[in-house]
Amino acid sequence: MTGKIPFKEFSAGDRTPIEVIMRQANDFKRNTALHGVLENILNAILILNKNRQIVYMNSRAAKLMNVEDYEVLLGLRPGEAIQCTHAKDSEYGCGTTVFCKECGANKAIQDGFNRTPSVQECRITRIVDGEIQALELLVISSEYIYNNEQFYIVSLADISHEKRRRALERIFFHDVLNTASGLSGAIEMLKMSASAEIMEPVQLAEMALNELIDQIQSQRQLIQAENNELTVSISLTNTIAELTRLVNIYTRHPVCIDKHLKLSSESESIDFYTDRVILGRVLGNLIKNALEASTRGETVTVKSEKKGDAYVCFKVHNPAVMPENVQLQIFNRSFTTKGVGRGLGTYSVKLLTTRYLKGSVSFISNKESGTTFEISLPLNIQSISDPKPTDS
Repeated sequence: MTGKIPFKEFSAGDRTPIEVIMRQANDFKRNTALHGVLENILNAILILNKNRQIVYMNSRAAKLMNVEDYEVLLGLRPGEAIQCTHAKDSEYGCGTTVFCKECGANKAIQDGFNRTPSVQECRITRIVDGEIQALELLVISSEYIYNNEQFYIVSLADISHEKRRRALERIFFHDVLNTASGLSGAIEMLKMSASAEIMEPVQLAEMALNELIDQIQSQRQLIQAENNELTVSISLTNTIAELTRLVNIYTRHPVCIDKHLKLSSESESIDFYTDRVILGRVLGNLIKNALEASTRGETVTVKSEKKGDAYVCFKVHNPAVMPENVQLQIFNRSFTTKGVGRGLGTYSVKLLTTRYLKGSVSFISNKESGTTFEISLPLNIQSISDPKPTDS
């Protein structure tokens, strides 16, 4: 399939004469201020004329195009310069083949021509030195008037590694959770036939496996949240029922050994609509953090109460006091007091609460009262169009 069809159905095939291209290129080359700005941008930058031909690019674009001197590419169109496998499928070149109809770069550039700034994802297969390479690019295009002439600035960001990472993450979580589920089934079968002598170690193995599965699911949920891929499932929930469930879970958790976890007798029973799974993750993280911060014999208390007419509030309190440097960084990603590789707990609490539960999170920590984290959520998440501003 050659894809050779009349160019008028896609992008125009007209080209600017080379002498005009060289004059435009020299105009940009002499602009040292513009050159300095574009060289300090992390993305590959192309400047195209009205016929989509290259008249300038920064060094990152030249590297992406696999050339040392970008001037050898002057007058070419982006797909021709990057060596797209379809660039020669039509006698009119890049942007005029049937394949170009679905090309993200072509769409972004066409939107720019229509004076509509555009962001598109683009998948390109190219041949460099006889080898096939697959590129995934994020393309941004906008109009640029220079010396009373119409040009277009095109930004290209290579997101191939990000796409691969996400695909590998999905495969990893799918496979490892399947393996863990198989192990869980094996432990259940072992419990059914285990003698009294080995029942205790079997139960300990079950607890360790459940903790492992919870940690895997927590990490997957955080990654989905950061990528805006997390789905919210709203249902009717009760504050006392949810806190009682979490207290029962974490009372048996290893982090609660020689410590106490209780539900405040002043807690209010409130029905509200939210995502129970995400809420459980948020409150579970706060409870676990509070227990880890507590010393032997101390008590962590959870509480629920009404907040105004439209919000419900959850509080998690422990007697410890956070140092000032911890308080100032507590919601930052990867900040931790627990060692290298930690530091996603409170960050995920804020991310999940504000972006997905459409509430807010705050805390108070001082010598007089210890540390209390507070989560405020709408009584009906469906009534909130945008997340409630977060507290500092």
